[in-house]
Amino acid sequence: MTARGNPRANRPLVSVLTTSYNHARWLPDTLNSVERQDYPEVEHVVVDDGSSDESVDVLAARPGSRIRWSVTPNLGQARALNEAFRISSGEIIGWLSSDDAYYGRAVVRDVVAVFARHPETALVYGHAVLIDENGLQLQAEWVPPIHILGRQLPMHIIQPAAFVRRSALGDAILDESFDVAMDTELWLRLRATDAFVRLDRILAVERHHPARKSYTLDAVSAEEAGRLDSAYRPAGGRATHRRGRGWGVAFRLAGLTLVPRIVRRPAAFDGHLDSRRAFIRRQISVPRSKMVLGSDVRRR
Repeated sequence: MTARGNPRANRPLVSVLTTSYNHARWLPDTLNSVERQDYPEVEHVVVDDGSSDESVDVLAARPGSRIRWSVTPNLGQARALNEAFRISSGEIIGWLSSDDAYYGRAVVRDVVAVFARHPETALVYGHAVLIDENGLQLQAEWVPPIHILGRQLPMHIIQPAAFVRRSALGDAILDESFDVAMDTELWLRLRATDAFVRLDRILAVERHHPARKSYTLDAVSAEEAGRLDSAYRPAGGRATHRRGRGWGVAFRLAGLTLVPRIVRRPAAFDGHLDSRRAFIRRQISVPRSKMVLGSDVRRR
């Protein structure tokens, strides 16, 4: 059949990869946000990494043509994601952790369109929204266009809001020697040789909660940051892994431009907004490092 006679011929398959470990509470949001995408050619590959909660029950109760899931022993996130990558077959790869979600129904469709317009690009990324344990939208996470920070930019790319062309990867997506900074290592590795394109829209939500590895594995984070500096820092350049305080303030204020795009009930997951006034107040005055973890933030 010719491409003209086959409506699927010009629609590349997108594989969304998810690893889950004891996130049964939030896993339905992740699954819903992929299932609700209006782009038809999506497969969702989920690897449960030996959860001891109800995660497997959540997966077993979710019949659907888009989801493929399996259970492994507790291998660690990087190895589990590489396993999901191995059994996936999409030309474009999304990476959505089981505590995160896509923001709107057209995210995958819009990302595919950018890849089609830019056949040379390896990675398409966008903005995100920080949410709390209960889905309350806390802040907009504005990410700059590629020309602003050059090789320093990858530190600021937000993992659930990024998609990679499969041909830019090898046999594995992640370096398994990293446990916390594995996403940053991937962005830096790709940035060394490949083009990135920013899609200026909100693509995903990133969940802020006390159990995140970036908060619980400080010593590991520091060790991995040192390795990233050694491997990727240009001679005489600034550290590749550090978010400068000044840049953080500038990006948070730039996030005010995204406020008109924040909706009370996002279409792809079951989140919510308390009020625009509270959202703007947090955007202006509360650094992410000071955002309340595991409690009511609406008083902020």
